[in-house]
Order: sequence, then structure tokens, then C-alpha cells
Amino acid sequence: MRKFINKEFLGFFFVGIANTLFTYMLYALFIGFFTYGFAYTVAYVVGVFLSLYLNTVFVFRNTFSFKKVLQYPFVYVIQYVIGILLIYIFIGIMGINEYIAPIFAISLTMPITFLLARYIIRG
Repeated sequence: MRKFINKEFLGFFFVGIANTLFTYMLYALFIGFFTYGFAYTVAYVVGVFLSLYLNTVFVFRNTFSFKKVLQYPFVYVIQYVIGILLIYIFIGIMGINEYIAPIFAISLTMPITFLLARYIIRG
């Protein structure tokens, strides 16, 4: 476990917190105008590209390439599918507040996202 929690993972964690706070604010803003599914989707797409930038530059200290820009969204397709399913379960079945549900979903999908992001950015 200690080997998994290294400097990169901590950097990914803190960049993830910043990215999550930003995209959560977008979600909270959009929820006043759209359904939670649409609000989550728009905020999520913005977060993917912000994550690519922050993780490439600050966490993995790497350079951009066209290949990475094309591959990186697939990391978040996996996270998105799991996340949106969790949100529908949390809100629709469990009755969790629609403002709280995305926080739980992101927390549960973070470890796989780290591993996939590191693989794509670092190779």
C-alpha cells in the first residue's frame, strides 16, 4: 500500500481535489438549469481536459502529445460510466442528495483513474 501512495499519487490526489472542486462548482451551477445527468456530463467533460493539463504538467511532469490528448479521454470514459451509474444508484435508488452523490462517485472511481492516467501520460 505504501508503494502505491507515492509522490505522484499524492500529486494526483491534490490535483484531483482542485479539479473536482472546480467541476463540482460547475455541476452545482448547472443543476439549477438542467437535469442532474446533463449537469454532471457537461462538468465532467470540462474536468477531463482540465485534468489532462494539470496531471501532465504538474503531477507526471511530462509533455503533451497528440496521442495522449486522444487517449486520455478514454480514462474518463471508464470513470464516467461507473460514475454516472453510481450517481443514478445513489440518487434514484438510495435517495442521496443530488449535490452529494457525485462526491461519493468520484471517491470510489479515483484509484483506477490514477492508474490509467499514469499509464497514458507516462507510457
